[in-house]
Amino acid sequence: MAGICFGQEEKQKTLFVNGKDINKLGLEYIEISCYTTSMYGKNWAVNFDIGEEYVNWKGHRYTDENGNVIDFESPMDAVNFVIKCGWEFVSNNGGAAGNVTNLYYLMRKKKTLIKENP
Repeated sequence: MAGICFGQEEKQKTLFVNGKDINKLGLEYIEISCYTTSMYGKNWAVNFDIGEEYVNWKGHRYTDENGNVIDFESPMDAVNFVIKCGWEFVSNNGGAAGNVTNLYYLMRKKKTLIKENP
């Protein structure tokens, strides 16, 4: 007999990029770009493109709603965190050059339906 597992709904997370709450910037899309920082692909650098005119990836700081610094362990760690922030996966692509692997994930802000009063 198959069982059904009911879990508690997790509270929505918040991601701040350089002190800016990505959910309050009016963005529809963001891109997560990831690249390996070691020859064996075990260390990843994760960056978020939120549409800034000039992007200095090294200066980006990622924090949660409590001000805790977030260091993403892998591309999927970043994607899963952003999903918990109310975004959904759209597409991805990637490639490799030499010992560096690049991965890109396009994320879209989930639409919320507003019920009208009858």
